[in-house]
Amino acid sequence: SLRAHFDNEQRQLRQNARQAKAWQWAMLAVGVIMTMWVGLVTGILIRFAVTYIFSIVDEDREWYVLNAAMGLAHAKAGRGFADALRVRDAVCIALHNGLIRGFSALAAFEATLAPVLLQSEFIRGVELTASDQPNMLYVSPTNGVLMMQSNAEDCFLLGPEGCSHSVIRSGESPGWWNGSANLPVSRVGTSVGAGFTVRSGWAAAPELTITHLADDGSAGAIALLYKLTFRCGDDLQVAGRVELDIGGLSGSAALGTGLHDERLGEEGRVYLIDAAGMVLASQSPEDVLLVDSGQLRFARLWELPGLEWTR
Repeated sequence: SLRAHFDNEQRQLRQNARQAKAWQWAMLAVGVIMTMWVGLVTGILIRFAVTYIFSIVDEDREWYVLNAAMGLAHAKAGRGFADALRVRDAVCIALHNGLIRGFSALAAFEATLAPVLLQSEFIRGVELTASDQPNMLYVSPTNGVLMMQSNAEDCFLLGPEGCSHSVIRSGESPGWWNGSANLPVSRVGTSVGAGFTVRSGWAAAPELTITHLADDGSAGAIALLYKLTFRCGDDLQVAGRVELDIGGLSGSAALGTGLHDERLGEEGRVYLIDAAGMVLASQSPEDVLLVDSGQLRFARLWELPGLEWTR
């Protein structure tokens, strides 16, 4: 009986050892599977992180620059150029509807231009002349009111500052009057199925204009003007030249001016250029102008530091 009891104990121990070994192998398999799962998940997360940081973030930034930042800059710049076209359309529609009957219809010019000029932050003024009287009228928004100046002999009737300091003498049309007859033709519609033709065109390049002189006679301020020349009418023809001040498009968006988008970061830059590559507006106004052989001129985009590749 003692022998039998010993054999039973041995069989029980071997059975327990087999069960423990099976349990150990099972736990080892589970551990291996869990380790592989953790490694797989970690690899996937690392892959996603790398893809997001080095690919998706760059794609999102590129999308934002191309669609949001550029769209915002395009809208701001477009608003200024659209204001110039609205001045053209306002004058030509008033002429087409018979509200403007001649160069001496100063009240009609004032009523036509006031709603457009007083609401625009970009229009510096508009020069006007007509076929019935070879003189020039200059209308500009000043401190919330319209100032009208002329080189006509009766300019004093416009007030103490009614006589312009133009180099054009009384009785002479401006030099751009003849050229306005050869501008491209476009159509302006006043209602469905109606309209008339207008000749208009932008200047080939912006101009640097001294707005006022300092006490020592030097230039106190310089304006960057893009000019739109137009001409419309049949028997009575009126021509004008709208002065668009694009200097306000330069500067910091934090000050409520400029094209810069703060979401692009401190090193982000937005430039407004023309077809020739001339920089018209930038976050840093010093990027717009440079001195070349003693002459002040517009910089080209590839002349700016780090932008040589844009040429």
